[in-house]
Amino acid sequence: MKPERASSPNTATERSQGSTSSRPKLCPRCGDPLRYPGVLDACLKCGYAGAHKQASSPVPRKPTPSNALLLALGEVPPWVWALAGGCVVVLAFCTFASIRLPARGFERALVATALLGVGFAGAIAAEIWVIPLIAFDAPLLSVLDFIVPFRLWSVAMGKLPRTHRPVCLLSWCVTAMVGGLLIVGGLWYWLPGKHKDRFRLESAVASAGSGTGGSSEEVYYQRKEVAPKDDPSPRDEDDPDEAPAEKTTLRCVVLGYIPEKDGLKLVLGIEEKGKVRYAGVVRRGLNPANTEQVQKRLALHARLEPPLPDLPVKAIWVDPGIQCEVTQSGTGTATTLPNPVFKDLVPDPKQKDK
Repeated sequence: MKPERASSPNTATERSQGSTSSRPKLCPRCGDPLRYPGVLDACLKCGYAGAHKQASSPVPRKPTPSNALLLALGEVPPWVWALAGGCVVVLAFCTFASIRLPARGFERALVATALLGVGFAGAIAAEIWVIPLIAFDAPLLSVLDFIVPFRLWSVAMGKLPRTHRPVCLLSWCVTAMVGGLLIVGGLWYWLPGKHKDRFRLESAVASAGSGTGGSSEEVYYQRKEVAPKDDPSPRDEDDPDEAPAEKTTLRCVVLGYIPEKDGLKLVLGIEEKGKVRYAGVVRRGLNPANTEQVQKRLALHARLEPPLPDLPVKAIWVDPGIQCEVTQSGTGTATTLPNPVFKDLVPDPKQKDK
């Protein structure tokens, strides 16, 4: 009979570890065996996870609105920022021009027309630019799509960001045209002459009511229209070679007035045989002391159409019911007054009775 061999200490330790490792690891909550021991230590019954996992896993944080906005803005493509920034710059220019330019006149009409022209030319260039980029994706494009480009640009929008450059150019040009039309405005200036007279009349009445000396548009009309070369009315300056003549006082009908920066001119008429005829223009005698009062009274009776046909001057016309006293000197057969000098307006009899 063979004697039993004594077990070594290493063998006893291995046996104890083997018995321990073969024993299932239990859940500390419900006592059910844990799944994936040493890795997850998860319990399918109560949902327990290992303590080392719970301690190491970070608690998820809810994103704040500011962080979410920054994240969203960070994902916007750069070409979108270029498109929006260009539109903002164009609108800012239109707003600045609308504030700085006169309310009515040549300057505002010129800027608005330039914006429309540049925007239209840029839109045509954008169409020419985008066609090669989408030609293979839209083979059925025709000339009509180039004239009415809704289908053309719908295809181009679907091919973004490849077509972002012509799309940006089109957006800037459309913004320029809309800004020139709606923000700057003033395109009525290019309408026929009667419309010009109507706007000039409104501005003159407004300036007379506020006591100002006239707008830049009125000065423009004076420079362009009021002083024709064939004006038969005599000059305001006295001729030094002309011999002094006896002065007489006449009562004339005021047909209209011409505002100036430094004064006022009156278009006069004379009543003969029950009819009023053109008698010239008077400037002398109208000084800063009486110009404002005269212009205010005449502006209350302003009208669009001239009171007489074929008048040789352009002016702001008034109803031929206001009279003035004028001194004139000289002799001759001319139909206009020689060397007229304004004295004063004849008082309104209705106001005098009151």
